[in-house]
Amino acid sequence: MTYTRSPFARWGRLGVGLALALSAAACSSDDGGGTVEPTPTIGVSVATPAVTVVAGQSGTAAVTVTRGGGYTGAVNLTVEGTIPAGSATPNPAALASGVTASTITITTGSATPAGTYNLTVRAAGTGAVAAVTTPLTVTVTAPVVPGFTIAPAAALTVTQGAGAQTATINITRTGGFAGAVTLTTSGTIPAGLTLTPAAASTGNTSTIAVSATSAVAPGTYPITVNATGAGITGTQTTTLNVTVAAAQATPDFSIAAGAASVAAGGAAGTSTVTITRSGGFTGAVTLTTTGAPAGLTITAPAATTGNTADLSITAASTLAAGTYPITVNATGAGVTGTKTATFNVTVTPAVQVGGYTLGTTGAVSVQQGATGTTTLNVTRTGGFAGGVTITPTGAPNGVQVTVTPNPVTGNTATVSVVASNTATTGTATITLTGAATGLANQTTTLSVNVTAPSTGGGNVSYAFCAPDIPIWFAYQNDNGAWTRVTAGANNTFAFNVPARGGIAYVTQTGTNYDLTVVYGTAAELIAGGQQRCASLPRGTKRLTGSVAGVSATDFASVSLGGSSEILVGGQTAFTLDSVPEGSLNLLASRSSIDLATFSLTPNRLILRRGVNYANNAVIPTLDFNGSESFAPATANLTINGAGTDTAFVATSFFTGAFNLSGFGTGGVFFNFGSSPLRYAGVPTDRLQAGDMHALVAFANVRGDSTSSRGIYSFVRTITDRSVTIGPAPSAATVTAITSTPYLRLRATAASQASYNAGASVSFTQATRTANISVTPGYVGGSAPATWDLSVPDLTAAGFDANWGLRPATRTDWGFSTYGGNFLAFIGGVPAEGTTFQFANKTGTFAGALRSFSRQPLATGRSPLEVTLQRASARFQRLQQAIVGARR
Repeated sequence: MTYTRSPFARWGRLGVGLALALSAAACSSDDGGGTVEPTPTIGVSVATPAVTVVAGQSGTAAVTVTRGGGYTGAVNLTVEGTIPAGSATPNPAALASGVTASTITITTGSATPAGTYNLTVRAAGTGAVAAVTTPLTVTVTAPVVPGFTIAPAAALTVTQGAGAQTATINITRTGGFAGAVTLTTSGTIPAGLTLTPAAASTGNTSTIAVSATSAVAPGTYPITVNATGAGITGTQTTTLNVTVAAAQATPDFSIAAGAASVAAGGAAGTSTVTITRSGGFTGAVTLTTTGAPAGLTITAPAATTGNTADLSITAASTLAAGTYPITVNATGAGVTGTKTATFNVTVTPAVQVGGYTLGTTGAVSVQQGATGTTTLNVTRTGGFAGGVTITPTGAPNGVQVTVTPNPVTGNTATVSVVASNTATTGTATITLTGAATGLANQTTTLSVNVTAPSTGGGNVSYAFCAPDIPIWFAYQNDNGAWTRVTAGANNTFAFNVPARGGIAYVTQTGTNYDLTVVYGTAAELIAGGQQRCASLPRGTKRLTGSVAGVSATDFASVSLGGSSEILVGGQTAFTLDSVPEGSLNLLASRSSIDLATFSLTPNRLILRRGVNYANNAVIPTLDFNGSESFAPATANLTINGAGTDTAFVATSFFTGAFNLSGFGTGGVFFNFGSSPLRYAGVPTDRLQAGDMHALVAFANVRGDSTSSRGIYSFVRTITDRSVTIGPAPSAATVTAITSTPYLRLRATAASQASYNAGASVSFTQATRTANISVTPGYVGGSAPATWDLSVPDLTAAGFDANWGLRPATRTDWGFSTYGGNFLAFIGGVPAEGTTFQFANKTGTFAGALRSFSRQPLATGRSPLEVTLQRASARFQRLQQAIVGARR
């Protein structure tokens, strides 16, 4: 068998043998012979043997020295060869024992010629050590010179008298040049040929706008384009050939319209529009009109290619006689711009046939703070079918009379009589005057008796205003059986509660049902019943408008009669929906946001009192830089008791019978523990009787997103104030009593001394809500140890189970407790200094925690409840807008 051994194995055997032989020789020597010493050596190498350097700059090459054969001495480095106007120098040049690294620095001058220079690196030791060398090649390159050239992208053709054309000039940059290039033109440029270079360009193109008047003869003109570059010496030039073409005839047209005359309510009239065409224009012309008042209808024909077109004109019977200027607007296919012409439409009075008389179905008796209605009858004769406009006069102070619809186009209308809380009591005669075009005015009278609400004897009445009239109402005397009550006159539910009791009612909006239950003493229920209609009902008017004097970083708010809109990011247009009829106060505010401190500060307000804009009207511009704007009053609000929780303050402004005027955005501030906070409101010199501010200061409990607490404080003037909020709310527990015939839930929470004035709980589903409230007076005169609120069993009183909470349905709940003057919240009227504290705990039954998916608009609740709920909704929208701006 043959074995193959590696050379390492052979060397190993050889080494062993040699070692043995040397050992033997040493041991057997008798004459003192010496051992064989190794030869000292050195080595040198360059990490980058080829180096490239731009003339005038420098470079480096790393050198490594090795030592062998037992040599440990110093090594000296030198570089042989030359670089014109430059050098190559090792550092260090002398490498002491143990040092193996050095760096050769290569320098060049601006005069160093470009080329390759071969150098030699020499390393020399001391004693008998032989010197060694290694090559080093240095390549010197010429410096890069920045520059550029220009050339037209293409020749250019312009037409006499036509718009300017753009010539593109390409810029080719070299040597890293990135500066701005400026173009000018020169040469023989005829009069009327205008060349306008664009601003200096840092890109790869620039432009020249070229136009020619009719004075420039057709032909080709070579134009010299000159270019200078920032930091570049000299001027680059190129030639741009501009061809001027003869002007072509422009297709165009003009219009004229003839006058027309129509009778109100009569046959249609005609205005003939004459179309004069020029420049070979044969395209279709489309007509529209503007300026027609309501009741005047002008119908334009389809687009025409002819030379005339007829406008059909009709006038409603209710349109007043007179002359109305109308503007005709015409656009032509392929023709730029709109042509206009004006003509007059003369409307002659309608020829009315027959007549009418007015009458009502009976007198109206209404309590202060309530609404009463009666029916107005329009008895028509002789075929009269026109509209009748009704004007009420003679209403006493605090009483508002409206007719719906108005004008009356049918045979009946509803007369609504709204009495404020301070309306003059007694009997008054209201005159209703009817006006119809072409007929004499007719009148009828309506007797209105305003009474003070019942305040004693345990007699309780609840009057509701449309559209928030309950579909079911019941009461409970003490803790007896629930008894259903049907509505009497003016949507009033009356019943007797001598000492204490409860009320329950259901309101409906579409397929949504809201159950409200309130337990209290007779006096508390009486107070609550007196305030049902004190707030403005939701109306049907839609108004639009715009603000001025706002920037992209401003917030603006517009409020009118409970309707409001917030404008952010420079928005100016707004729409207000569901605005009620009647005289209202409009309040607009402009605020600036400080994203560093997360605070919103109002700086200008506009307050328009007693406005009553018509439906679909455009509100005159709200100019925050105009003369009607004014600066708000501001002051410090010290919030005690917040600790380390996040504290907020919001301000709302009320006028008259505490109808929200919309100052919800006027004073919203954010704070993370510091106090005092700034709040704002209407200055004292602009306040009127009945004006008041509502402050709400609250804090979200840190680390607990389900808990918050705060305080409401009602003040008239804006001055430095301090408030104290209570502790975090107690834990609340929600359980199910039963799920049939509808879901009845129970909520309990330990009472707290700071919140001993009442408690409420709301259960909210997608289409159902139940709201339960109780006062200490109902449970014995003082707060119980544990608040216990349940959805009652109302089936014996005719309650439809379909109105109740649905079983097996996600239900959000909110448990609130109150301290202070809770009566103001459930129906009383707050005065200067009225305060009450609150604490909120939220959660969900049969699901994960979430924000309420549907929160009803407090139907049938006190004006203060409605106000605070609307202010809260506006405040939530503000929070979202501010957070969005901060991002």
